[in-house]
Amino acid sequence: MKLKRLTCIVFLLSLCLSTNSVWGQSTQVRVLFASGYIEFKRANGDSWEFVKTGMPLDAADLIRMPPTAILRIEWGEERIKIKGCQEDTVSHLIEKFRTTSNKPEALSQSVPLDTNDEASAPGEKWTKGSESNASMNKPSAQTLNGIATPDARMIEYVATLIKEKPFPSDGYPYRNLGIASFLFNKLAEQKIKGRPPSFEVQEPWTTLESRKGNDMDYVVLYCAWLKAAGINAFFQEKGDKRFLLFNTNIKEPDKLTANRYLYRKKENTILLPLQITRSETSFVRSWYHGKGAPTLQSK
Repeated sequence: MKLKRLTCIVFLLSLCLSTNSVWGQSTQVRVLFASGYIEFKRANGDSWEFVKTGMPLDAADLIRMPPTAILRIEWGEERIKIKGCQEDTVSHLIEKFRTTSNKPEALSQSVPLDTNDEASAPGEKWTKGSESNASMNKPSAQTLNGIATPDARMIEYVATLIKEKPFPSDGYPYRNLGIASFLFNKLAEQKIKGRPPSFEVQEPWTTLESRKGNDMDYVVLYCAWLKAAGINAFFQEKGDKRFLLFNTNIKEPDKLTANRYLYRKKENTILLPLQITRSETSFVRSWYHGKGAPTLQSK
């Protein structure tokens, strides 16, 4: 009698959970329309492919969308529109849509060298001329690589951060990629304030301790964090632009992305390029902005 009662309770609980869950009606969706180079990876697969109209997707499949991409899907009786610059499972994307009514988030935009930021001195205004001069005299990639070397304090600090979350993490099946995304978000949480344009780049610990720095200081601090976590990271330059690349420890490109512009290959490893500004809070968008990084020469 007790066993029957227990079975009945379990059945009722499972029924309630399935009703409340967004996946109570179906675990599959169908793609109605895909604009942009949207990628997906099956939950039980290793390779990334491009999403195509008419194809089925499962709840646990991982989706990566460029900043301007649009995805329309059919799930049960619902038709859902998902906007770009996201990387998440199909189920989480649908949950976000249902909880936010798919209200578009304001896209963060890079600002030219932190004009008129809070850190400027009283009465000081930065002119366009001073900004352009600072931009034209950016430190070389070699200089940035030297400054971004972490000291013992930084290594200890990053080790403490990484302890907060196990890796690989959800959505990133590879350790280096998971750590890079995690540290990117942690750095955004630091709320680094701007400082006047300067030809000199701060030491990473100075930026972290003061919570002040311009775009170049910011990306140098992030590079130092990656190195402190044991990830090989370095700068490359192309004209007046500086790109940060790091070693993913992935050997086959299709395990990272189906988009050939989103990675660089050197010898037997795949590197991920980023272009980062202090105002950018999206790892995915910084990754797509990094597609302009120079091609590397394999030895």
